[in-house]
Amino acid sequence: MSKFILEKSYAGHYWKFKASNNETICHSEIYNSKQAALNGIASCKENAKTLSNFTLFLGSDNQHYWNLKARNGEKLCHSEGYTSKAGANNGANVCHRDAPVAETLDRTLMTV
Repeated sequence: MSKFILEKSYAGHYWKFKASNNETICHSEIYNSKQAALNGIASCKENAKTLSNFTLFLGSDNQHYWNLKARNGEKLCHSEGYTSKAGANNGANVCHRDAPVAETLDRTLMTV
């Protein structure tokens, strides 16, 4: 089952979206609060329902990527690099299909 992973670093809170095979599909920016990161997850869930919110592009490293943008044009997440456009398209489709119903694992509550 695909899931959002909420984490905290020295710089702030962020999240990753992982596919059912546990591969990271995309990640967020750094947020200044946990609530802002949770709001980002909620926005990703909502905006992933619409395929036109996804943009595929070729990076300067010749890897294929996609972004998911909110209705206001703000980037919600950035994909990992793919060697082919078909791979990037498949990753975007996984996010489109699974993100709206994915659970969130809050790793900020875990202790080492």
